[in-house]
Formats: sequence, structure tokens, C-alpha cells
Amino acid sequence: MSSSPVSADHLSADPAACLIGWPAAHSRSPIIHKYWLKQFGIAGDYRIEAVEPAAFADFIGSLAARGYRGANVTIPHKEQALALSIPDSRARAVGAANTLYFANGSLHSTNTDVEGFIGNLDASAPDWNADGEAVVLGAGGSARAVVFGLLERGVPLIHLVNRSRDRAQALAQPYGDRVRVVAWDDVASILPKAGLVVNTTSLGMKGQPSVDCPTYLPCARMWRSPISSTCRSKPHC
Repeated sequence: MSSSPVSADHLSADPAACLIGWPAAHSRSPIIHKYWLKQFGIAGDYRIEAVEPAAFADFIGSLAARGYRGANVTIPHKEQALALSIPDSRARAVGAANTLYFANGSLHSTNTDVEGFIGNLDASAPDWNADGEAVVLGAGGSARAVVFGLLERGVPLIHLVNRSRDRAQALAQPYGDRVRVVAWDDVASILPKAGLVVNTTSLGMKGQPSVDCPTYLPCARMWRSPISSTCRSKPHC
């Protein structure tokens, strides 16, 4: 948590929330939130805030002054959001926060990515098997939620693939032998035995390089995390 708690003294009379990310333009969050605000007749607004990593702490420090009652956080800010807020037990367990809100004059955080990812996976791929091994691409805040959720559901082994090995090892360390770090260049060697592959990186998002499922990996086994629902390309089928 930051040494200087974020004040809520300057909260705007007109409620507003935002999504903070870099990049952020790909998100459909404003469409979804504005729809439900209108459906239930709730006065308020929901916006996108594209904030570079170096500017994130300052932006959070002025969140209330900007008129926001809270915020959703996406890549690459989820771990920093945890450090700059008062996290609940769920956010602490995952090691990342995706939701910020003011309570009792301070900025608090939680994490809803675990339930969001697992719930979406269950609904969209009800035949997925938690008994098999999984591959997770990426080691950021979204990957933390995906790894936590898959292990909680009983997946016996997760291969964690990331370009920065140190970052991947930091994520894997608390889970012991259940999470193994794999170099990005070695991913082809583990994909054939994976029952599920989850992409939590920005690859495949609008304006980013595409990520394709290898021809030997069935489409049903390639999954995109909640942060990358707007991927440009579909896996090869």
C-alpha cells in the first residue's frame, strides 16, 4: 500500500468510473457499463483512461480529484493497483487488483478476474477438463488471476510462459511444483500435451501482433483471458 493514502475528499457529485489501462482503446467496458446504467436509470458515466505505466501512480493519486468514484484496472497496471491501495483478502491472495473503490476516505481494491475468467470458461467451454495440464501465456496481473483460478479448480500442473523469466518465477514461486516456468522459445515443446492454453498477453489485441494456435492444437483448447476478448485473429481451425 502507498505511504500516502488516496483521499476521497474531492469526490464529484456526478458519479463516474473508468477503465485504466495501456493500451485501453480495445475495451468494450464503456459500452457494457453505459448500457446497464441506462437500463436501470442510474445517473453516471463510465470512461476509458489510457495511462502509461510511468504515470499510473500519479493518476491514481488524483483519481478522486478527477471526479471518479472508482475504477477498473487492466493491463499492465493490476499489480501496481494492488500496491497503491488497501486490498481485500481476494486481491492479496491473487497478487493483483482489477477493481478500485473508495471507502471511509481511502482507496480500496479487490479482484474479480478469477470469477470472471472461470465463469466465462465454464459457460463457453463447459467440457473443459481440469484434470489435464494447462499452459498460461504471460505473467502479469491477469495471469496471476488465471493461475490462481485454475489451481483452485484443481488443475494439477500449469506451464507458465513469459518472455521475462524473473517475472514468471516471481508469480510461480508461491505455488511450488504446481506451476513450472517455461522459456518463451520453448513453448512449442509443451503445447502438444496441454489440455488448455490461456493467452493473458496483449498479443492478438487490436493494434498488437497476432497470436495463433498451432495447427496441431485443437481450437477448443486455446482460450483468451478476460483482458483479451477483442483479439483480432482466431486460432487456426
